[in-house]
Amino acid sequence: MKMNNLNKFPLEVKHSFVGIDGNPIELILFPRCGDEAEHVAVYAHYKDGLLFTRHRDRGIEWPGGKVEQGETPLQAAIRELFEETGGIAASMWLVGQYRITASDNSSIIKNVYYANVTAPLEICQDVSTEGPVLVSRDIIPSQADGFSSYMLDPIFGYIQNAIERG
Repeated sequence: MKMNNLNKFPLEVKHSFVGIDGNPIELILFPRCGDEAEHVAVYAHYKDGLLFTRHRDRGIEWPGGKVEQGETPLQAAIRELFEETGGIAASMWLVGQYRITASDNSSIIKNVYYANVTAPLEICQDVSTEGPVLVSRDIIPSQADGFSSYMLDPIFGYIQNAIERG
């Protein structure tokens, strides 16, 4: 798998906002590293569309999940992409990292990776998802039906704009 050189991006870009659940979110685009993340999500480009997964309970969302013990966030992103969509990334790079802080001051850190998916989409047996969903690259989840509430925060738009400019 080919990895892009993150040093081509001159500066980290930070955005702070309140999520739809009322919790503060800090998003860093083009972070220099992302090793402390315990969760990952993948903005996956496949052919002329974007590849999502349909979670059994939440609806359409980015492929992703928890980083397992002994695995790096990048390894988790590769694994989750395959498990939830059957997709294999020809290339993948870290585009963003965000921290959601709960009212009890605990926080969740998630890395968001961009992947160029080239393999056929043959779903593995995954108990939490119903398989891949391919949508237009112009999709705006907050204006479309069926998307998980996780996709309604501004994070998707910031990530999409960063990738298009990147």
